[in-house]
Amino acid sequence: MRALAFGLIALATLTGLGAVAAAAPRNEASVQTSIWFAPLPRDTYVGRSLGFDGSRDFMDLFRAGAPWKVAAGRVDVFKVYAGWAANEVPLDDLRRIVSDLDRRGIALAVEDGALQGRDGCGSGIEGFVAPGEATIVASRIKAAGGSLRYVALDSTFRFGSLYAGPGACGFTAEEAARQFAAYAAAARQVFPGVVVGDIESLPPDGDPSDLVRWMDVFRTVTGRRLPFFHLDLGYRRLDWPEAARLLESAARARGIPFGIIYDGEGSQRDGGGSDADWTTASEHRFATYEAQYGGRPDQAVLQSWVDHPDLALPETTPSTFTWLVNRYARERTSL
Repeated sequence: MRALAFGLIALATLTGLGAVAAAAPRNEASVQTSIWFAPLPRDTYVGRSLGFDGSRDFMDLFRAGAPWKVAAGRVDVFKVYAGWAANEVPLDDLRRIVSDLDRRGIALAVEDGALQGRDGCGSGIEGFVAPGEATIVASRIKAAGGSLRYVALDSTFRFGSLYAGPGACGFTAEEAARQFAAYAAAARQVFPGVVVGDIESLPPDGDPSDLVRWMDVFRTVTGRRLPFFHLDLGYRRLDWPEAARLLESAARARGIPFGIIYDGEGSQRDGGGSDADWTTASEHRFATYEAQYGGRPDQAVLQSWVDHPDLALPETTPSTFTWLVNRYARERTSL
């Protein structure tokens, strides 16, 4: 799971936040944007260790007649955490998830790490996993009758190469790319068509040019461009929209589909802690980036790794996670 991130932000108040119109179309700016949806399941190992329980109604998303019909029609990819899928969720529940996603025509993705530590390095650091991780995760999904379409690898470059804290491995960017490619090859042994792309974090003190360099190193080492690049922003940095636009432009110039993670992390420590705080923060971020700064991501990832929102359903109630999906998909002119 992604590390709990980067502190407080100042939230601007949005105007005109009414209920979503059930059939509101996407506008021109977002018509090519695919929506990835990644609520945090209830009762995860990481959640228990940090004292929270994710979305309490997570499994209700996958029952017949669940009240997110409009939002489900707008979601292209549903992402779960690989460790949870491989080791925590009961197999019967995983079968129910993959069956319902297939019925709805929503692709399944997992978020995982690719890095293998050496000589004791990497222990407890984000992005590092046990040997054989790709095979374990993919095989469990296959055993549940699912088809894994995407894997998003968490910060292979940042935590493999840039991170310099305790336990750092200090891999070269080239070595990080080779480990990324090794994970992808193993996953394709189980699901030959799976697309394995990248998430990279950009904390407040991070340099976007490092991530541009990583795009080029990856192609040099593997002979292929990154299949996609998802940006995990530290929204506390004052220039986050400009940094995101720089990376979007760099990815597009290299033929790499660009995505951005929109979340409300930080809002729960910013004078509230409610689901409404979280969803308002998330909406403020995608409104700022796309309506104010002209961002045009190919993939919008609506994701939580914290204790909000507590409820994913119903889509008609403000502050639920499926309500936020519909807020993203509506006409941008009203933001």
